Amino acid sequence: MIPETDFVPESYKLARERRKRKQWRLMAMFVALALIAAGSIRQRQICFALADMRDQMHTNVERLRSQVKGAPELNDELTRLTAQANVITFLRSKLPPSRIMQVVSNALPEHVTLTQCRMGIELLPKRPSSASGRRDAPPASPDAKPAEKLPAQKDLDDLLKRSDESALFVELNGVAPDDVAIAQYLAALTDSGLFADITLKFTDQLAMSDHLVRRFGARLRLNKMEPWRVRKAELRSGDAPSAAEVSPTAMTHDEIRRPT
Repeated sequence: MIPETDFVPESYKLARERRKRKQWRLMAMFVALALIAAGSIRQRQICFALADMRDQMHTNVERLRSQVKGAPELNDELTRLTAQANVITFLRSKLPPSRIMQVVSNALPEHVTLTQCRMGIELLPKRPSSASGRRDAPPASPDAKPAEKLPAQKDLDDLLKRSDESALFVELNGVAPDDVAIAQYLAALTDSGLFADITLKFTDQLAMSDHLVRRFGARLRLNKMEPWRVRKAELRSGDAPSAAEVSPTAMTHDEIRRPT
């Protein structure tokens, strides 16, 4: 077996190893420089993109600021919408005649019959100015002009004034076996909470088919209240109202008058 003989000198091997290590170092340095350059370029691209987004956001903010109304304009808009909502609430709080007839008929005791029912709006007697106990506030200055009211607020003031000066009256005529039944009927109407005033106009004797009965007449004044307050009378009659009718969502007259 022939032994292998290496004729390459050791100095040449060392030089070759040094040259390889140098090439690897140069290649690693080149790769590192390339990565640093690529990172710098990407960083500049990101900075430019962020700068463009910032400028676009500033433009959008300025555009939105120009579109948004100022505080006085928003307060005027809120006042206008509140007045309109109060008008709608006041109109919706009117009790329909069918509901009044339901309460009047459901309160009838046994053997009591109505022969006539008439409804109408009548003016109330004017109260003396001293009885109200309210005094107009003096103007801030003699030259001060009253603030101009919005159309919706004017309509609301007219509705409230008309509601204060008038009321719905119900005229009832009927027959009953005796005065006790009439008293029970009037007491049931009073317990319904729907009427502010109940007046018995007359009661007299009447002969019907060889029987003596009592003929009566009553005058009822509707109470100024929300429709959901007739819940007591409806429940007594056995007709449970819906959740939307029972829920006290309507505003009272005092709440409508409350300044915003």
